[in-house]
Amino acid sequence: MSATEVFFLALGLSLGVAVGAAFLDVVRAKPPRPEVRLTITHNALPRRDAVDPGAASVLSSSIASLRDAEISPAVGVERIPISIGRGVDPVLAALREPAVARVAAPAAVAAAGQGATIALAEREPTADPSDAPTTGTGADASAPAAAQSAVAADAGPCAALRRQVEERCAVAARAHDQAEATAAALREARRAYDDVSARIDGAARASDPRAVNEAKETARHVFRTASEQAASRADLERAATTWLSAINDINRATREAAETITREGRIAADLLTAVEKQTLDVDAARITAEAAAEACRNARQALATCEESRTTQTTTALPAPAGVDAADAAPGWDVERGGPPAIARLLQGDRAVLGQVVTALAGDDPTERRRYQLLLSGLVDAIVAGSIAQAVLDFPAGHPFWSEFDRSEGRDIVVGLASLGYRYDGVGGFVDGRVPGQRDLSLAVGYAGLDPMRIRRWPDQAGMAELFRGVSIDAGEYLAGAAPQMELSDMLTLLGRRSEALADLWNAWGRARPVLLEPVAQAPSIQADHP
Repeated sequence: MSATEVFFLALGLSLGVAVGAAFLDVVRAKPPRPEVRLTITHNALPRRDAVDPGAASVLSSSIASLRDAEISPAVGVERIPISIGRGVDPVLAALREPAVARVAAPAAVAAAGQGATIALAEREPTADPSDAPTTGTGADASAPAAAQSAVAADAGPCAALRRQVEERCAVAARAHDQAEATAAALREARRAYDDVSARIDGAARASDPRAVNEAKETARHVFRTASEQAASRADLERAATTWLSAINDINRATREAAETITREGRIAADLLTAVEKQTLDVDAARITAEAAAEACRNARQALATCEESRTTQTTTALPAPAGVDAADAAPGWDVERGGPPAIARLLQGDRAVLGQVVTALAGDDPTERRRYQLLLSGLVDAIVAGSIAQAVLDFPAGHPFWSEFDRSEGRDIVVGLASLGYRYDGVGGFVDGRVPGQRDLSLAVGYAGLDPMRIRRWPDQAGMAELFRGVSIDAGEYLAGAAPQMELSDMLTLLGRRSEALADLWNAWGRARPVLLEPVAQAPSIQADHP
């Protein structure tokens, strides 16, 4: 072994010893494990009887004094009674709020030549300010009346049925809103699917092999023409560059169209699945809404029956409006009880009968009077709108055009005009100013099953614009023929979607129906609880 090997061996041994010693120092320097010491002694917690006897006696005396104070009333202390009322459920109170914000102010639908339908929602004439009560504002004065009405409604014999109406109709309103929202979501999904399908169709047309080959052939034809007309090599190279660029654009558009078809196809598949699911959701929501609406309708009918059974009508005479014969007020109405009903007068715009009906339903509460004025005006406008839609009209005698037909034939012609988009607006003109021409009127006559050749004189353009001048609406005949007894189910069917804005009136239909059916010769006033 050479000296060099011995040197390196000694160096390695020394380094190994030094490293081992350092490792041992590190291991020994590790902190010891934490120790947990548990000391157990006899009865470490103080006993209850070890408490200071003085403090215990004070505590016992305090408890005894409190117990004695609760058992024996204090002598000479005046007690103040506190009344605890039932209170009003905030949810039901919100449902009972007046429908002023939800019932739109009625539009006046006039008919020239007869008593026209007037705006029944006009404000009642107020009394002199000096006669008004001096305590509190109008809102403060009406608050107790509203509270008393709510208490009376809750305490009456029909209170349970009224609460049932409020609950079921609230559920029906929520179900209706949910059905509308689900239907709107389905329409949006279908619209999105249609947009994706349109993009797929456009991409398919762009990537059609026949269209691609035709585009390439057109580019090659352009190159051949340019190459034949080239005067130099530069012109030839320019034509070739143009041709290759066109081919490159065609290939790139084809690739992008293929990618669009693949990408949009996946989106379309997802949308189609969503549309199918939402279609089922729409059907389920619609069925739920219809069932809830039927339950609400049945509850309202039960409430109306209960309230009608408690309604007692008086026989105070109501003077007929001046200038109107009671026998001719509503030709199709049953007037066996002494005259046409109050609703017939309301349809003719009689303010006197309106005041009687409002007083019978709302009493002297100004807020309730305003609310019932709006509801009755909405009812009248809905009936008049239905009369216009069904063409229940009367035509003026001696008219150059309408006098050639009887009333039923004239109504059929009006229906034919409406099917062509020329509808009567209720005030002697056409909706949106769309006036028909002679050809349109001839088609309407044909739709009515009549021979246009029988018409001796056709209206000119000016006469066509005045075709409905003098035509009046017979809303009384329309109501008498469709719902003569004004049953709740008949009214809802008659008015259709127009009845949705009159929910508060249907909730009080048990009191309103006898008043509206009261003959005009008698005052439609009743003695019943007014909620």
